[in-house]
Amino acid sequence: MSVTPVILFSMTPSDEDFLRKRHAILRGTHLEKPLWVGNNDDWEIIRNAPTGTLLCPEPDCRAPLTSVLNRKGTRFLRRLATECGHTFHSSDRGGPMTAEHLWFQNAISGLCAELGYEAIQEDYESRADILVQSSPPVAVEIQRVSTDFNKRTLTRQNLGMNVLWLIPETAKNSRSINHALFNQPAARIRVFNKNDRTTEVKPWLPDYSGSYDLLIGATVMKIGSDGQLLVSTGNYSARQFLREVLSGERKWFGPNEKYFKFGSGWARPEDVEQVRANNRESVSSHAQIRVPNDTENVVSDSLDTDGSTLRSLETEISTPKSCPTTESGSPELLSTSQSQLPPNNPQDTSMDNPAKAGWFKRLINWFTS
Repeated sequence: MSVTPVILFSMTPSDEDFLRKRHAILRGTHLEKPLWVGNNDDWEIIRNAPTGTLLCPEPDCRAPLTSVLNRKGTRFLRRLATECGHTFHSSDRGGPMTAEHLWFQNAISGLCAELGYEAIQEDYESRADILVQSSPPVAVEIQRVSTDFNKRTLTRQNLGMNVLWLIPETAKNSRSINHALFNQPAARIRVFNKNDRTTEVKPWLPDYSGSYDLLIGATVMKIGSDGQLLVSTGNYSARQFLREVLSGERKWFGPNEKYFKFGSGWARPEDVEQVRANNRESVSSHAQIRVPNDTENVVSDSLDTDGSTLRSLETEISTPKSCPTTESGSPELLSTSQSQLPPNNPQDTSMDNPAKAGWFKRLINWFTS
């Protein structure tokens, strides 16, 4: 993939960089969208526009503008009227655009075009880095510095767009960025040497000329080995990821989504339903297991498959060998005086408390109760 370098901001921008305009329309010409200085075709139109024909895109403004290409190669539009203040301020943009930001923006736009989608860079209405004309549209944001993620996400959603935050690896040590990674519809974007996926590269630097792979990670999910949890796929093809997201094949779930290892992520809906079904089946199987009590354990341990042991026990209990019988065969009642009773042992509570009796006594009590 080749990316034509365009400098929109210097690597160390001044306060003036935040106020430089980047969009314009042409007087007397109908345009589907405002011209943008970062687009090479638009820039050619801007540079060749007659003086006084470049205007601010805001309907209530239409202040005249002029194009500027400074010695550093930075493109922007200068205001010719002091009353025009319609720019992308830092509160809207989350910071100035760097060479790294622009490289990612061009790379993602190129992939979207390869997949058959129109990708508008720096869309004026939504303020999106890239507005992909899918169904529904997707606002892709490249973000490596802190910003108001919630506000910017809601702004685009209120315009009927889905949102995809792509966070470069260079922002990985920011606490607020890492929080957004798992609480916003976001993913990590990485660039590795094409021949060595353990070596990160920086193709936006002027002296880089090697090949690379663009990968997405952290929140791209798959079904885990146990079938009951969605886990990260690791590094995933950026082209494949965009195809799945733009077509609706892969959607954002979260935050605090059940059965996701990190509580959120980009997953195929059928994978999510499969994991949910697996967990329902597991819960149902455990609910059907009946745990026997102590008495049932004793009886079950004493039973043969044909029940002969139980019948033998029942015979012993109904006619104990130590109990003499009368001529009629019924048990004879024995008369015992108080003096013949064994001495009272206050610590022997086995009869008062069946739980302390031996297992055989408890078995007899169970059958005769």
